[in-house]
This record gives sequence, C-alpha cells and structure tokens, in this order.
Amino acid sequence: MHCVEQGKKWRSYQSFTYCYSYRETGDSTFPYMICAFTPESGVPSGFTSAEIPAATWAVFTTKEYKIEDTSKFVQALWKRIYTEWFPSSGYEHGICGELEIYGVADNTKEYCEIWISVVKK
Repeated sequence: MHCVEQGKKWRSYQSFTYCYSYRETGDSTFPYMICAFTPESGVPSGFTSAEIPAATWAVFTTKEYKIEDTSKFVQALWKRIYTEWFPSSGYEHGICGELEIYGVADNTKEYCEIWISVVKK
C-alpha cells in the first residue's frame, strides 16, 4: 500500500469506477460512474465527462484473482483499508472521492486498485 502524489502518470488500465460528488444526488444516494479514459477524439456522444481533481491518493492493490472472484477480493480490500490502514496511517479521507481501477494481469487473472484521496490528519 502506498500514497501517490498529484502529478504522477497513470498506468494503462482496462476500466475504472469513480465515486465523487460531481453532481448533487440527494441525501440518501451518491453518484457512481463506470468510466473509461477519454479517447483522443474526445468524449463520445451520449456520455458524460467528469474531471478528477489533483490530489494525494492512497493506492491499494488486490492480489490477482479470477474474474468470478472480483467482489470477494475488492470487498475484502475495502474492509482492510477502513479497519486497518486508516486507523493507523496518519491520514484521513480527502474530498476528491474514490476510484476502483480494474486491470488485466494476464489472460486468466485480473486485479483491482482502490485509489482514495487523502490528507494528513
């Protein structure tokens, strides 16, 4: 587990989700986007674009898994972040939201990175 300072380059990923208050949705819901990186040709018709603000990000990576085990590995990592890492890290959640970035490790395995914006306590 490591922190990534703003300005670092992104690796090439398959897809990602983004949870951030890019629009108002009410008190009992939150916005959640399934995303892809914007192609050089621009945002395709019918899609919405959201800019991810510069921030300091804590990045956590699952072990490689088979696609049918995605939920199990991702949920276990979220639990560890909030029960183990945050209480002892000296950081708290920042205002820029969270990313789940999914990648392909090889032809049979995948992995997920969870990016959480953080600030020092």
